[in-house]
Order: sequence, then C-alpha cells, then structure tokens
Amino acid sequence: DILIKEILYFIWNITDKTLTIPIFININCPQICLQWLSLSYLNSYEYKCIIGILNNIARHDNGAIILNKFDCAKIVRQFKNEVLNINIDFIINKDIRSVISLLLDLILILVVDPDELYADEIQYLARRIFFSTETFRDIQWII
Repeated sequence: DILIKEILYFIWNITDKTLTIPIFININCPQICLQWLSLSYLNSYEYKCIIGILNNIARHDNGAIILNKFDCAKIVRQFKNEVLNINIDFIINKDIRSVISLLLDLILILVVDPDELYADEIQYLARRIFFSTETFRDIQWII
C-alpha cells in the first residue's frame, strides 16, 4: 500500500515537468490514470495523486489532445458527480475535497474546447478559479 502511494506521488512529481509528458503519453499513462479514476475503491490520497498526474498531463498540448481522445471530460464530470460526493474521505475532509474539485476544474478547462463547456460550468469555473479565496500557495500546502 505504501509502495503504491510512493510510486503515484513520484509520477505526480515527475509529470510536473512538462518535458516528461511525451514519455508518459508513450507508455499510456493518461489512459491508465483515466481508468484508475473510474475505480471506486481507491482512497483520497490515491485519487489526489491520479488527478494531479492528469492535471500535469493536461497542461501539455499533446497531453490535452490524448486526454480528449479518451473522453477525459466525461470521466472527470462523472467522478465529480459520483465519487467526489459519495466517498467518505471527501465528505469528512473538506480541504482535500476542495483541492480535488479545483484540480478537476482545471483539467476540464485545459481539455475541453471552450465552445463545448456547458454554460453553467463556465459560470461556476469562472467564480471558482478567478474569484476564489484559495491561492495556489494554499493549494500546494494542502497537497
């Protein structure tokens, strides 16, 4: 269990360097992370690492293309609607829930064509991202 957490954390840190993203694309990391995001039995830390990896991949142009190819937006929306509201770890820990929700919103912004964003999502994301009291420093501290 500890080994899995450390490996996920390591990959999350490595993918923070956008130069490494093509390597992770070549080994099917985006597809695997999207599959893992669909699993219901992971804990909040594992979800946080996977979502962090997906966020880093989405920041790269080719990463966003690959994520779109594999229905990332659909999977992220499904995760937000199902797991984020049901998983006990997220219900108990509001801080981690807030960080995960923000990372998911950032992924949506990066991978979804602006014309495809739902009107209510645009308003929500604008309020969430631009008028949030959370700063990236605060988010980094929580992560």
